[in-house]
Amino acid sequence: MRYSSMPAKFGDSSTGRLFCMSTRATSSTTIRVSKAVRDEIGALAAAEHVTLDEMLHRLARAERQRRIGADLAAREPTSAEQLIVAAGLSTAERHAGG
Repeated sequence: MRYSSMPAKFGDSSTGRLFCMSTRATSSTTIRVSKAVRDEIGALAAAEHVTLDEMLHRLARAERQRRIGADLAAREPTSAEQLIVAAGLSTAERHAGG
């Protein structure tokens, strides 16, 4: 994984380019982000000992999961869904020895 910042050719000097290339990817891309965002994502990746590519993948997945949770929380479950949840809780209790 390569990770570097290059100044933008035009515009605000606070904007950088984020280069990321995964070892499993066959191609790479460049996205423009502020230096603060670049540094924050880089720090998250470094703290987890993962590549920038992997951290961006994790962040995108977490956002998808957050949206699914918000959608589910915004409505009442159907009676069929309530039965599925009850069955799952019952199974979990049996496995926990309850």
